[in-house]
Amino acid sequence: METKEIIRDIADKNFDKFKYVEQIQFDEELRDLIIDQMISNKNIMVYYHCYDIVSEASCSRPELFYKYWNSCLNLLNYENSYHRDIGLTLIANLSKSDENNLIIEVIDEYLEHAQDDKFMTSRCCIKNSSKILLNKPELMNKIIVHFINLADSCNYPVKQKELLISDIIEAFDTIYDKYDNKEELMSFVRDKTKSVSPKTRKAAKEFILKHQR
Repeated sequence: METKEIIRDIADKNFDKFKYVEQIQFDEELRDLIIDQMISNKNIMVYYHCYDIVSEASCSRPELFYKYWNSCLNLLNYENSYHRDIGLTLIANLSKSDENNLIIEVIDEYLEHAQDDKFMTSRCCIKNSSKILLNKPELMNKIIVHFINLADSCNYPVKQKELLISDIIEAFDTIYDKYDNKEELMSFVRDKTKSVSPKTRKAAKEFILKHQR
């Protein structure tokens, strides 16, 4: 298909995402086009559907998208929070193939979005940090300390802050068995069993039940 046809097809609310997820893995020209449209197109139906394709494909084949690292990183500074979400998700996906350890250079910038102006973007940052924790264990201590301190330092209303803590607990759950100072994590979670957030209380109790020896 011609470029205009591809864009029109992707803009359709019922577009076939998985057709493009498959094609993009074998067609570099199509990859370039979809990445470009994800970043530059102003139509949310286009750029968000392009993101949907790239997010899915980069989970299974991150090495194909590593060359777009800087383009994804630049999204973290976009005014539109959707683009920041896209950047946070894709950088985390690409950390699995980060042979040059680029994430180490930008982890502070990445983690700043755990206190993003948009609450949902903060949640996006924390949830995607789980992937970085697994893919880059050398950053584990830095990320964990940041999240433990975040519980006291963020400026969100109490209910939102407590909801963020439930995301932090879920992130800690993914790496508990791989982290040396398990008591640090367990102590943090124990303190959250009396949270004002039912979701956070539930997450804390399930974490303790799962990991307590």
